[in-house]
Amino acid sequence: MEAYPVDTSKFPHLAKLSNEKELKNLFQMHKRLTEDTKLLKELHNKHLVLIMGRTGSGKSTFANALISGSKSLVKKKKRETGPKIKATPLIHNNRQVF
Repeated sequence: MEAYPVDTSKFPHLAKLSNEKELKNLFQMHKRLTEDTKLLKELHNKHLVLIMGRTGSGKSTFANALISGSKSLVKKKKRETGPKIKATPLIHNNRQVF
């Protein structure tokens, strides 16, 4: 069995688990909860905003407006890039193809 970062002597009831996969999953959950708890402590006493919605509903646009202000919502004109090329029509059998 792999060595896990958690001291199993602190959890004597784990000795009863015979399934290695269950034990591994349990230790992975413990590790994840420990790491997430550290991250959550950084957010203690801070203002949080949770934005939920369907795909394409404008969550990112709304979040950007909250961060940058309503000016970020102004539709910008597309900037033309590169030189303009005049197309020469392609004629085949006295008919314009392109």
